[in-house]
Amino acid sequence: MIDRSLFAEDVGQLIDLLESESWPLAAPEVLLCKNEDDKVERAEGIIHSLLPELSDKNVLDFGCGEGHVAVESSRMAKHSVGYDIKSEGSLWDVHKDVLTNDFEVVKEGAPYDFIVLYDVLDHTEDPVAVLEQVKSVANKETNIFVRCHPWIGRHAGHLYRQMNKAWIHVIFTNEELEKMGLKPDVVQKVLAPLNTQRGWFSKAKLKIISQTIVKGRVEDFFRNPLFDSRLPKIDAGKSFPEFQMTQTFNDYLLKI
Repeated sequence: MIDRSLFAEDVGQLIDLLESESWPLAAPEVLLCKNEDDKVERAEGIIHSLLPELSDKNVLDFGCGEGHVAVESSRMAKHSVGYDIKSEGSLWDVHKDVLTNDFEVVKEGAPYDFIVLYDVLDHTEDPVAVLEQVKSVANKETNIFVRCHPWIGRHAGHLYRQMNKAWIHVIFTNEELEKMGLKPDVVQKVLAPLNTQRGWFSKAKLKIISQTIVKGRVEDFFRNPLFDSRLPKIDAGKSFPEFQMTQTFNDYLLKI
């Protein structure tokens, strides 16, 4: 139970809704990775959906997190590297030949045939600088796969393992979430995902070869007047931001 004494009265009304069964889930329970097997299966799905035959290819998973995609790619690719600024998870101790925090090691394997940035840019301070870093280990033949997870999407705060409720990172302030014991994992609070993401790529002088919007639905629940002052306004504040909220993920194939 959330301690309502920490909040103003109007927030208490929102918390009543939050703790009810009527508030929609951020993600279906069946899709949440609950163990190592789930994480491996998810990594295999990412590889098969993004990457073609890897037997003679160099692969870089930039911002690899726990490293499952890079490790699974290493079983198929000529060379696979997972790079992140921090090391998290047991794979980092076992697969030191694949996972690294040292970008000099990444450079040694360049240029890469495939570079994957899967749910990375929205969690960085400077997306354009990250893209410039990626370009430094690519060439004109490199396929750069980017999945963006825009803040205005239903579970972009990555809070679903703690509280699986849609758009709570948008509806509640960071201070309110912290009082609930929650801390969103997002830096770029993007309201207009497509224009913002295209701007990042343009500044980094990367060409968009293809684009896919992975959409979800926005339940009528979120048209409750209680949310009106909390949801961001688009088009000079005149409309409910349904199109923006439907953008669960935006996927791109880029080239130099």
